[in-house]
Amino acid sequence: MRNSTFCLVPRGRRLGSFRFLEVLQAGCVPVLLANGWELPFSEVIDWTRCTVQADERLLLQVPEVVRSINASQMLQMKQQTQLIWNRYFSSVQKIVFATLEILADRVRRQAARPLAVWNSDPGALAVNLSFSDHLPHFPFYHNALGTSPRSRYTAVISVSHGGSGAIHTTPLLNSSKTSHGASLSKSPVSRSNGFSPTTGSKANVTEMSTEATRTIAYAPSLGNFQMNTELPVIMVVWTSPQTAPPDSRLPGGAIPVHVVVPPSPSPSARHAPHPLVTSDAVFSLDEDVTLTTDELDFAFTVWRTFPERLVGYPARSHHWDEAKGGWSYSSRWTNSYSLVLSGAAVYHRYYQHVYTHQAHPSLLAAVATTHNCDDLLLNLLVAAITRRPPIKLTQRKQYKDPTSEAK
Repeated sequence: MRNSTFCLVPRGRRLGSFRFLEVLQAGCVPVLLANGWELPFSEVIDWTRCTVQADERLLLQVPEVVRSINASQMLQMKQQTQLIWNRYFSSVQKIVFATLEILADRVRRQAARPLAVWNSDPGALAVNLSFSDHLPHFPFYHNALGTSPRSRYTAVISVSHGGSGAIHTTPLLNSSKTSHGASLSKSPVSRSNGFSPTTGSKANVTEMSTEATRTIAYAPSLGNFQMNTELPVIMVVWTSPQTAPPDSRLPGGAIPVHVVVPPSPSPSARHAPHPLVTSDAVFSLDEDVTLTTDELDFAFTVWRTFPERLVGYPARSHHWDEAKGGWSYSSRWTNSYSLVLSGAAVYHRYYQHVYTHQAHPSLLAAVATTHNCDDLLLNLLVAAITRRPPIKLTQRKQYKDPTSEAK
């Protein structure tokens, strides 16, 4: 069946047929020969998008019906069979959860999921309506709705090892021109204590700079943020054991700076929702990361094309080690990768909600205990929802070209 495009599914002993699920699993388009068969979850799943429902009394017409489907339609139908199988039928757990969600939608008609959510990636089970009841607020439906994430974003910088006197701005970096000693106008600064989950969502972008592990000079890219006209606010997440700096020690600039001290110094604090994060995307940066303005803009531009993906610069790989009988993690530079570190990455704020409210408590506890691996958890959560890999970006040229200097 895996090598077939269409598979006949005849009437079973009890009208339905277990062959139907086998065909879906194989990625073959089911050709149903069972008049009057009510397909599973038919009140929410549009089976016409991935099945051919033939009349069992007109068997001789089936070949003609199948031949009338062009190659593009075949591909779409095969893709839809995989979506339906993977999201709702690949395990008993998913079948049970889908049944419960359908019953819940029957009870709360006004808050029921639209049919488009059930019939498109990532499926209804991966969309938490407690985040928002407005589809454009999610990263998955922009293409279908003809919308795109807005171009504004907010910088959020998290400090874990910086001293109270470590905050400073650095010369502006640009791939084509470097500006030294640029003056920044004084900015309004405020302080906020504690995190609180957001309700709803607004279409902007947030840039979050994450905790550093090696240096106390936490903001090499802060000057570049200040030069970005699309940046409404800079948020500093302070998880350092040192006391947060007074307002007088914060850098001035055209963009307001807010210091937030979370109740727990866990690395997960960088991924927690906060009222200041009112934009679509989160640009996560470690405090010691230096990116040029072009690199910041490039990362955000790529993310706007793939808002459901994790987009970033530093990459790692993980694989199953048969010899050790466990997972292995590698930071070696290879031609393949499976993870993008949150030290310089862009992702949708919806994943903040998923990370904080849907990740298993034992996973969050492990991150808090080890003070590490929050980026692994974020990558796996995003991959579990989207079934897509992260996107790695390349940075600016790190060497001098003698031929260009000679010219």
